[in-house]
Amino acid sequence: RARFNWRSIQVRVSGAFVLFLLISLTLGLFGIWELGQLNRVSALVRDRWLESTRLLGDLNNFTSDYRAAEASYLLSATPAERSEIDHELAELDGQVARAQQDYQALPHDSAERRLYRSFSASWSAYKRVASQVLDHARAGRLAAGRDLYLSGSRRTYDGASNALGFL
Repeated sequence: RARFNWRSIQVRVSGAFVLFLLISLTLGLFGIWELGQLNRVSALVRDRWLESTRLLGDLNNFTSDYRAAEASYLLSATPAERSEIDHELAELDGQVARAQQDYQALPHDSAERRLYRSFSASWSAYKRVASQVLDHARAGRLAAGRDLYLSGSRRTYDGASNALGFL
């Protein structure tokens, strides 16, 4: 009858192999779990934060282009230039509205919603003043339009831009 010898080299090598296999399996399962966690976090970044940041960047570009078009209207010399800028302003207005709508469709926490409402209210206030600037220019009151552009329009645009920057 054979006796089992715990001190034999075969038993020790087999034990070491089983131990190594268990450690490898445990580390592999832990690694797979960690990769799953990383995937969930990266999906959150991809689906929420990157899209949100892209839309805020679009809003920043479109709103600053709108302000530049407002200035261009004041500087335009011909009816054809004014007509082209009117078309540009309408296009930019639509782009801002679409970016705002897309941004609002994303999930946001209460702080983001509060900051967005601040931006939206500031942007609406700016648009009212910018409309007055353009009305002055259309009526041939360029000095009044320029004065409003440099005062009220600048203040309200800066407020909207700052609110967007905080957001």
